[in-house]
Amino acid sequence: MDKKPTIKELLAQRTNFAIVNFGYDNRFVMPQKQALALLAAMEGAELMADSQYTSTTETDIKGITDIPAKTITVEVIPEQRYLNTKMAKLLGTSIDEIENPKTPEEPDD
Repeated sequence: MDKKPTIKELLAQRTNFAIVNFGYDNRFVMPQKQALALLAAMEGAELMADSQYTSTTETDIKGITDIPAKTITVEVIPEQRYLNTKMAKLLGTSIDEIENPKTPEEPDD
């Protein structure tokens, strides 16, 4: 006889996702475990400050500094929100329409 999984086992199978923000407009979404691994890999990383974003010549480098606290931020999103966001994009609609669908009006008799 097959044993039904418990709620705790079912919840353990779910994957939370994380949005890792690097700077102003670089937002990467990935499974939470991978986000934690990415952040662990960033331990000891420093920021290369230069006068132009694309230049790395010695004359343009201003220095190497610690990464400011708000440069990298992380947001955790539940798996269902991640899936709803992908579904909204696929269907060309808003996330609000996916998460709060409108019910059709009852016809008047």
